[in-house]
Amino acid sequence: MRVISKKPLREFWQRHPQSRASLEEWFRKASAMRADSFAQLRATFASADYVDGFTIFDIGGNRYRIASPPWCTTTANACMSGR
Repeated sequence: MRVISKKPLREFWQRHPQSRASLEEWFRKASAMRADSFAQLRATFASADYVDGFTIFDIGGNRYRIASPPWCTTTANACMSGR
């Protein structure tokens, strides 16, 4: 998966320091992952869901979520949403 920028993650964990370790782990896994199908993506991110055209990643025991464009695109510009 191509993560375009780590900046939104960094900005989020600066406001919510307890999220940093979980977000860094997601970034590391997402940046290294290569998936040809949603099933392969779920092998790495078991809690990922596909909702209304976005892949939703649960972060930090479902305390946070990352919504990215569909897994099959070459971009995954993450948007953070705290819960």
